[in-house]
Amino acid sequence: MLKSKYLLEKLWSKIKTIKIILVLWNKSVKDIFLKLKIQFLIIPHVLFDLQNESYKMWKTTIIVTISLQKELMYNSKFNFVVPAPFKIFLENMSEEITKYRLMCNKIIIATIDSGKKNVKTWNDNTDIFLDLNKKTVHFWLPVFNQKSVCD
Repeated sequence: MLKSKYLLEKLWSKIKTIKIILVLWNKSVKDIFLKLKIQFLIIPHVLFDLQNESYKMWKTTIIVTISLQKELMYNSKFNFVVPAPFKIFLENMSEEITKYRLMCNKIIIATIDSGKKNVKTWNDNTDIFLDLNKKTVHFWLPVFNQKSVCD
């Protein structure tokens, strides 16, 4: 009788310890994900601000450069004669750069869409992963479990 009481107390103590660990673990994980959620909500705004400032910088740089070139051409008193083939070359180069940028943008958008689809697929299948992981744990747990306190 004394031995069974001792085993029950030991088992109860083990169960309490496991519950305490699970409560602490659960709280820790929730805190981590709450902090990550807040950080993830901030990142798109920061990226948008960076994108906006980069666009302004690019636009300002182009405007200033063109303005400086005009100033040089008008005030230098040089006779700038641009041959017709060079004009055609500049027009073609401009078109090719525009095509290249459009292609790059399409690649970036396709990459982002692919990433979104992968994340959505993962999210849609989390229950399947959970079930699979539970089955794996239940399959392998007996191999690693030591002899029970009650045995």
